[in-house]
Amino acid sequence: MNKKRLLILFISLIVSIESIFSNTMTIEEMESTPESILFRTGIDLFKKKKYKDSLRYWRFLVVNNPNNAIYYFNYANTHFELKNYKAATHGYKKVKLLKSPLAPAANLFLSKTYIRLHKEKLAIKELRKLLGSSTPLGIRSEAKKILGGIDEKEKAKQAKERKMKLSAPLDFPLGLTFFKRQNYQLASIHLEKAAKSYKTAELFLVKGICYFKLGNIRMAKRDLARAIKITDDPDVRRNANALLVLMKKQKAEIKSGKKNLILSFDFSFNFNNSPFAVSTVDRDTKNSQAILYSEIGWKIISTKKYKLDFTYENSFEESLKTSDDRFVEHIGQLSFNTFVLGSSVDIVPKFIKQESGQDPYTEKVGAKLKVSKNFKSKNRVSLEYQNLKNKSLVKDSNYLNGVGEYYRFGIGRRGERFDLSLSLTHSKDRFEDEESNVLSNSGKGATGTLIIYPIEQVSLNTSINYLHKKYKRDPESGFIRVDKSISLTFGISYNMKNRVGVYLNTNLSFVDSNLDEGVDPQNISVSDEIFDFQETLAVGLTWSY
Repeated sequence: MNKKRLLILFISLIVSIESIFSNTMTIEEMESTPESILFRTGIDLFKKKKYKDSLRYWRFLVVNNPNNAIYYFNYANTHFELKNYKAATHGYKKVKLLKSPLAPAANLFLSKTYIRLHKEKLAIKELRKLLGSSTPLGIRSEAKKILGGIDEKEKAKQAKERKMKLSAPLDFPLGLTFFKRQNYQLASIHLEKAAKSYKTAELFLVKGICYFKLGNIRMAKRDLARAIKITDDPDVRRNANALLVLMKKQKAEIKSGKKNLILSFDFSFNFNNSPFAVSTVDRDTKNSQAILYSEIGWKIISTKKYKLDFTYENSFEESLKTSDDRFVEHIGQLSFNTFVLGSSVDIVPKFIKQESGQDPYTEKVGAKLKVSKNFKSKNRVSLEYQNLKNKSLVKDSNYLNGVGEYYRFGIGRRGERFDLSLSLTHSKDRFEDEESNVLSNSGKGATGTLIIYPIEQVSLNTSINYLHKKYKRDPESGFIRVDKSISLTFGISYNMKNRVGVYLNTNLSFVDSNLDEGVDPQNISVSDEIFDFQETLAVGLTWSY
């Protein structure tokens, strides 16, 4: 009987020991096992190169002993062998933080980890800390050896780059030149030619960026992946990976539909004051308005060569003095954009409906054509034409029926901290009522705008506008009025990171009107000069999706 009991106890002991030294021990079993046995088991499994099994023990030990440097050192070593280099850096840094005698060894292995992560600069920084006399001789010698290897590798890399640059085809520097000018189409053409005989990480990275800018995502991914594959340069790998992550994010947004939505709001208060005037308007007139502008739309087509958007815009203006002084404008438009011979072409058919007070006012149907081109990435030129046909919605106001059009020529230049634009405009309007009475006007104007970006998220803007407009009723009446106006605007805006912006604008305008001496067709005398000066202050809040 006693022999039988002894046999059962012996078998139980063997099973217990086997479970301790096997990789099947559960967390519950670890909790009831002495740390010394867990430590020895972790070491034995590590020596047998069973790193995944060993890691289970070290993970348990560091969680329950967060201030034990030996456990963290072995935890980091196991991650290193498993090529989990980021987790290994965490363990080695913890050993250093605990100021353990193992810190020099942790520094050495941390530098090796940085090398595996292609962070040679950080590795060199850690290795140089080990060159002091207080570092154990063996570790100091190993640090010198690794540093020498890094230097030799860097020299070999530089020699290879010099050799490659000397053998680079002419298309490579040409491609880089066009890339710096943001002419991605020509840059990609030259880089493709260069890639036939010259294959470097820099070439594939730049070529990948060009294709990304041109909207060719498939080619961009191909070249960025090539750049990562053939280089150990941490900067190239980091930039290529960042761009790949961005493309993946954009693809997810497009699939969810968020990328296609157009949505924005602008709410402002305008305070107007006319301190002096000689006209039918009383002097020192003050008025204030609340204005709400909203835009909602959808990107129907968005490809490398073509873009098609539909948007609906609504502008609501109401005087804060009386609800009768209200103006509402509805705009529905399709915006088609394409590139022809290196120029951007926009065709925008639109429909406009305006309301004054509580009643409909006019309807306008027409289109806008705009052609623009960038030169050397900083300079731009544009030509714009718009034609709208007006239809009156007010009874006994047929004089609003007619056609309005304008031509605009603009040039501009953008730098790192500023944007300067100048434009010239010529407009013509011709209205006719049922009795063939004609009211026409023609105008010529010039506008200059300067926007300065002193710091991130803040912009300062100023503009000056001059307009010369001539009104004429019909050839027989000889009733002509000429308006000359000049306005000056100053503003500041701040764009927050949550897509919200605030702005403050002030405008000063002066209008001088000259009338023909004599009488108008109804034999009513008119004065020969009218002028008006107005001040406007606008405070607003914007949000865009």
